[in-house]
Amino acid sequence: MTDVADRVALGLARAWETNARACGGTVERIDGLLVALTEVADPQLNVAVVERTPDDPTTALATATHVFVDHGFRIGMDLPRGRHPDVERAAADLGMVVGVSRPGMAAAVADLKPSVPPPGVEISRLDAEDDLRGMWEIQSTAFGMRPDVVRAYLGAGLLRTPRVTCLIADLEGRAVASALAMEIDGSVGLFGVATLPEARGRGIGTAITAAAVDRLRDRCDLAWLQASEDGSRVYRRMGFSVVSDWDVWLRPPG
Repeated sequence: MTDVADRVALGLARAWETNARACGGTVERIDGLLVALTEVADPQLNVAVVERTPDDPTTALATATHVFVDHGFRIGMDLPRGRHPDVERAAADLGMVVGVSRPGMAAAVADLKPSVPPPGVEISRLDAEDDLRGMWEIQSTAFGMRPDVVRAYLGAGLLRTPRVTCLIADLEGRAVASALAMEIDGSVGLFGVATLPEARGRGIGTAITAAAVDRLRDRCDLAWLQASEDGSRVYRRMGFSVVSDWDVWLRPPG
């Protein structure tokens, strides 16, 4: 894994820790594993990540599993493929399987063009004191998440967190896209970039992604994210490239 991929992996761990703390959740470190539970009722928002290869991967994963169970969840672990083979083997031995995979993508900030919003689109910062209902609608619709889950996860606590920026794009007065940026160790992590279906294909997603980077352009040299299949095509056109592949390991029901 390259130095850039290392920065993405460490940044993702910091991001999950930030999310869990902002939600008033649970953060535990277990022999190189970071358990970050937002305690929001959605399994994908409660994860374990590897900060360093555990001395005893099997025991570390078994202990982490108990932490998840004690809080009412099945364990899920976000792991860069091939980086921690001993952890992958331990996960398989414990009956975990890969549920979904997605690329980790990154770009030098200097190589990314500044944001140029399409005609009729205005991009602004969303603060904790603002009306968050438009952002909640976008996230719920775009990612198929329950409205109550979105409200609990993307609440005022996260928006008040230092070095976290939420942007909203309005098209003719209606909120149609949103994005979240976190400044982490000289890099900007991008999360939840989403556009309502009826507003797609106009360059709004590209514009709000670039705008999130612009907000931190003078303090960060690297931008990174985990992409969906559809999103990866947009990010490639912007100048992002794949630096790692991530697997989400899950304990199947039963």
